[in-house]
Amino acid sequence: MSPRPALVRGGVLAAMALFVGVGHAQAQDPRLLGRLDSASARAVQLQVDSARLEGLPTEPLIDLALEGASKGATGPRILAAVTRTRTQLAQARAALGAFSTAEEIVSGAYALRLGATTDGLQKIREQRPGRNLGIPLATLLDLMARGVTPDTAQAVLLELTGADADDAKYGRLLRELDRALQEGTRGTPSGATVKIGRTLIGEP
Repeated sequence: MSPRPALVRGGVLAAMALFVGVGHAQAQDPRLLGRLDSASARAVQLQVDSARLEGLPTEPLIDLALEGASKGATGPRILAAVTRTRTQLAQARAALGAFSTAEEIVSGAYALRLGATTDGLQKIREQRPGRNLGIPLATLLDLMARGVTPDTAQAVLLELTGADADDAKYGRLLRELDRALQEGTRGTPSGATVKIGRTLIGEP
């Protein structure tokens, strides 16, 4: 049975909330010292400091470390997750461009975590140069959260951005996909997305 759309979207938004924000410089974040052992706190702080120097959002790294601590993860496991996320943030920024907003970088990093590719992100940017990618990237995340395969989600997004679709069509894509999944009338999430996307692109 497919997840209820409201719950799925809520999960995406919650995950996005963990990522948003840019950290401010400080010697050692007291939140890390209060929740991690000293060695792990120092190691995570090094990742945070490096991300800050690179101009990347840093709050996602701290939030991830705190989440891991809350779940009882070991220090090495927390550090590995933080390091991986820092890499994804850097990859997203490289793919989306040096002038990408923090929101775009964070969305891109989460998309990479779900299976999107840097090449796909770069092509989406190329389709909308100088324009905010907030809605297209959020739509990409929502599609993958609904079970659409990453390659299909990226392909449909590229078709929409290439056709210069307005923001309303991204919303319609998700609403019609939700309806199709509830009714079970258009096959798999990926197949339904392709059909809906083609219909929307064919409209004026």
